[in-house]
Amino acid sequence: MNEKIRMAVIDDEPQVGDRLKQVFRRTGFEIETFLAGIPALKRMEERPFHLVLTDIRLPDLDGLEVLKRIKKSHPHTEVILITGYATLDQAVEAMKKGAFYYLAKPFTPDQVRAVVKRAEEHIRISSENKMLRAEVAKNIRQEGIVGISSKI
Repeated sequence: MNEKIRMAVIDDEPQVGDRLKQVFRRTGFEIETFLAGIPALKRMEERPFHLVLTDIRLPDLDGLEVLKRIKKSHPHTEVILITGYATLDQAVEAMKKGAFYYLAKPFTPDQVRAVVKRAEEHIRISSENKMLRAEVAKNIRQEGIVGISSKI
């Protein structure tokens, strides 16, 4: 995967999006910020993101609903949920619904960098895996029956 990682930050506090843009300014990510979930989901239909960081409490949808909708339409997009109101039950629910990580506010730049770096590695490995599987499938010709039995 040689393209830039496209990241969306969804948080109703504009300073969170601005701060995260600063943190990842030099990483080569392409970052868009949104103050609500619906505009981010609409943008995602136009041009999907590889990675989404979303607050759980948003003015229009909650972050778990954003996660659910993203995973339904873009299952390979990684979603990191961020919240100032972390609970164990909510974290477990988020992971069951496919969240990559659940990050409690306040977080340091180093904490968010580490989580995003792991997500980026996962995205790149998944992309390479998908590409290699397609290449192998293209090069394998199955003719006849393949088996180990001496009768075959």
